[in-house]
Amino acid sequence: AVFFSSLTILSILFQSITDLFDHSFISWDKFWVLLGILATTTVVMILAIEKKRDSSFIKFLTSISLVFSWTLLMCSSTGSIQGITAGYISIFIIMGLFRNIVAVLTAGIIGLLGYSYAYIFYPTIEGLNPTVDIASLAAVLAVVTFVTYNIQRYFIDLTDAQEEAEMAKAVLEIKVRARTRELEEFSKNLENIIEERTEDLKKKVEDLERFSRLTVGRELRMIELKKKLREAEKRGGN
Repeated sequence: AVFFSSLTILSILFQSITDLFDHSFISWDKFWVLLGILATTTVVMILAIEKKRDSSFIKFLTSISLVFSWTLLMCSSTGSIQGITAGYISIFIIMGLFRNIVAVLTAGIIGLLGYSYAYIFYPTIEGLNPTVDIASLAAVLAVVTFVTYNIQRYFIDLTDAQEEAEMAKAVLEIKVRARTRELEEFSKNLENIIEERTEDLKKKVEDLERFSRLTVGRELRMIELKKKLREAEKRGGN
């Protein structure tokens, strides 16, 4: 969106300055068409970004807009144009930088159709050599498509690897949290078991103490009774 906004402003400044010196590259009626393409593309991009549309749509729209704009500039000239194919090739390379093979192929197909349209319906354009130009465009398009495909596959694989790593990390975190909960529950259960056994031991100790007191008390009474019996026997003997 920023790119097309800047391009729109620069186009207005360029057209105004060249018209001021009577050296307009294209007529004002064609310029308004070009300006409409750029402005519409900018507005659509802004709306797409605000609505969080897929970036592929924006790249696709960019390829169409650039090719249409360059074709319109080419058809608006009545003299010899230098770098016709270079313009299309530049667009192919720019779209290749987006790492989207669909956008590259779209720009290539529309570019070839645009070149053919200009050659057929605008014979006054000088410098067109369809045999060489179309062959060059097709060759460059094939190279850019191949490179873009490999770059796209690389980034897709890289993205997949990153997603797998993040997934593995998330799974590991879930397992760690689950294991932590299990350990916490085990710790709580262990504490409860220890408390229960401690209570049982306390009860057993208390029972033993009571039994010991009863046993000791009984032994003491038996000793006391034996002592009294012996005393009684002594008194009886006397």
